[in-house]
Amino acid sequence: MTPNSRPEGLAEHLIEAGFDELQQAAGMALTDLGAPIATNPAIRIEHVQIDDFVAAAPMVARAYGIPEEMGTVMAQFMAGMMDHADLWGYLAYLADSEEPVAWSASLFLPGTSVVALQGAGTLREYHGQGFYHTMVARRLRDARDRGMEAAGIQANRATSAPIAEKLGFQEVLPISLYAWDPASRT
Repeated sequence: MTPNSRPEGLAEHLIEAGFDELQQAAGMALTDLGAPIATNPAIRIEHVQIDDFVAAAPMVARAYGIPEEMGTVMAQFMAGMMDHADLWGYLAYLADSEEPVAWSASLFLPGTSVVALQGAGTLREYHGQGFYHTMVARRLRDARDRGMEAAGIQANRATSAPIAEKLGFQEVLPISLYAWDPASRT
C-alpha cells in the first residue's frame, strides 16, 4: 500500500485484521535509460524463453531463500505472464558456466513508453559480484532499444533500493507490503 491507499487508516485496519507488515519498499523511477552503469564483463545475461525460466525455478527459490515449491510457483507465474503479457525473463550466468546464478524480468507496459523492472534475485554466494548492476544495465538497454523512455521499480528498502538509487533511480512513492498468514493465527 502507499500513502494514497484508501480508506484512510488502511494500515491500521490491516494490522487489526491480523495482517503483518511484510516489507518496506520504494517505488522508484529512472528517466535516463542510457545512464552509464558499471557492469561485470565476466557475467553473461540472456533473454530467455518460458521453458528456460521454469527450468530455473530451483535457483529462483534459492536466490529468494524460499522453499523450492514456492520457487516453482513463482517461476510458473512469471512464465504465465510471459505467455500473456509483454514480459521478458532473464537469466544470468558466469561467462564460462551454463548454470544460472541470478534471474530478473521486465514488464513492458502496454500503450506506454514505460518498462517495469519486475523482479531480480541472485544466489547468496554470488552477491557483491555485480549481477544486479549487470542485469539492470541489460534490461535498461533492451528497454531503450524498444523505445521505452522511463523505467520503474518496486525496490525492497533493505536490499535493492540502495543499489537502485546508486544507479540513478529516484524514489517517487513509499510502499508497504502486508501479508496474512492463517497458520500463524491459531
